[in-house]
Amino acid sequence: MIGDMDAESSQSTHVTEARATCGASATAGSASTRRLAFALFGAPAELPAQALCDVLGRRAEAARRLGCHPAADAFDAARQHVALAVRPAPTAAAESDAQARGELEQSLAWAVLHTRRAYALLPQPCGEPLRAPQSPPDPALIDEPVALVEDLRALQDWSGASARGIAESERPSRPSALEAELLATLRDGRFPSAAVTEALVRGCGLPEQQSRAWLAARHRAARAYLPDRRSPDPRGPQPTAGGPAALDPLGAESPAQLSALLSELRQRSGPSYREMQRVAKEAGCGVDWTRLWAVGGRSAFPSPRVLEAFLTGCGVPPAEREPWRLARKRLTPHRGTAANTVGEELDLIRRRSLDPPPDPRTADTWAQFAEALHALVAWSGLSLTELAGAAIDAGVPVTVDALRHALIHRGLPTPSTLHAFTAGCGLSDADRHLWYMARTRLASAPPQARRLPPFRWRG
Repeated sequence: MIGDMDAESSQSTHVTEARATCGASATAGSASTRRLAFALFGAPAELPAQALCDVLGRRAEAARRLGCHPAADAFDAARQHVALAVRPAPTAAAESDAQARGELEQSLAWAVLHTRRAYALLPQPCGEPLRAPQSPPDPALIDEPVALVEDLRALQDWSGASARGIAESERPSRPSALEAELLATLRDGRFPSAAVTEALVRGCGLPEQQSRAWLAARHRAARAYLPDRRSPDPRGPQPTAGGPAALDPLGAESPAQLSALLSELRQRSGPSYREMQRVAKEAGCGVDWTRLWAVGGRSAFPSPRVLEAFLTGCGVPPAEREPWRLARKRLTPHRGTAANTVGEELDLIRRRSLDPPPDPRTADTWAQFAEALHALVAWSGLSLTELAGAAIDAGVPVTVDALRHALIHRGLPTPSTLHAFTAGCGLSDADRHLWYMARTRLASAPPQARRLPPFRWRG
């Protein structure tokens, strides 16, 4: 196996060709937005650049409401770099794909830098929706070469370590050689060898068991370059001369790290989720396999019963389960709602980027405008209580009763109520302007356009 990995390392120079084959610009853009998404939310995700621009704009507004104008300016600078990265250049046809990709990644790298600077300038602690990433990237979410490279870059961002500092701490005898290899990955995007991956992870301050999780992620990603040896069920990290390190859950410092350890535990033991469900049920701890899948995929934090079923399904003896229970109990009070809030926000951003908000310009009557307003609330995914809270956070005073009254009576809302709807739903300035112009047009419409359907309680 070690020889296999060395063969993979020798093919690392083929990353550029692989990217070009799959569409260089699109791949580079999605990978770089993944890194920027981690800087914003603490969770890597491939999001449209325009959606990230909107989030950066809302972060800037929130920072201004806190009175931290330097942080708001930094968020605005990050947004300008993202907008510059996705703007089509007039000379793009004459540029090579490599040059266009390099300019795109450079602009998004500057956006990451300004985003991290903005969080550093915010007062501590700062409330929602402002939060800097508290945990490092999760290697369990990596399944392809580009994602590995981008998450390693995000890991370096999170740690603040420089390539030279990592090289000097990991290889004092020949730091320049290791620094060159690190820069080839972090700056040029070359697929890293196992040694470079381990040095980078250790240099960023992660414990030994976490470095093994990153080696397992590197092992999965490297299979893209060995199609004739690809296996649908990788059984764990690359073996080394000393064997894989033991998984110590007591060393986990965050829920994300504990989730990564549980994911690696399943990879090492090798069962499917259906098999885990069957073994746990036979041991008297039956749970649905989807709950085991959610824990293994790091989309849910385990309850005590699910943790017992997970450990039973992975074959962990009862005498060795207490450290896992203690780690879960220790980390549960510190979970808060940040992880759930991040997931909900990412889901909402993805849905909004695919489904644009309703267009009020198609409304020719008051009744049609009311229907568009109902559709806007449904598009936002917020309850009226949450919508009113978001509007108040945006500086627009409103009550839940006022919003409910406008929706129930289906008339033309007052300008202040419409302002609350559009601000609470998170519309951009351009979209808000469309709603104001539509309302102004309908306010002076002829009487037949103002006719409303019979009042009906929707309670």
